[in-house]
Amino acid sequence: MIKDGVSLTHIKHYLHRFVLWWVNASTLWHYEEILQLYSQSCWDKALGAIAHEVLRDFTLSRSLDPIGCQVAA
Repeated sequence: MIKDGVSLTHIKHYLHRFVLWWVNASTLWHYEEILQLYSQSCWDKALGAIAHEVLRDFTLSRSLDPIGCQVAA
């Protein structure tokens, strides 16, 4: 995808959707675990960094309250 010139945003959204699909298809895997393992084992550092960013974004989104408003720090 990177070589084909796909935008970073599209790659991140694709990876996020793929991981969500995998988590929903399996009872053994968790979102964070898949992204951590992928990021650590990825031979292409750019792709590993993308996985790390998706995981960071997911972690940050978990700091939202139940109605979707950012919790004040």
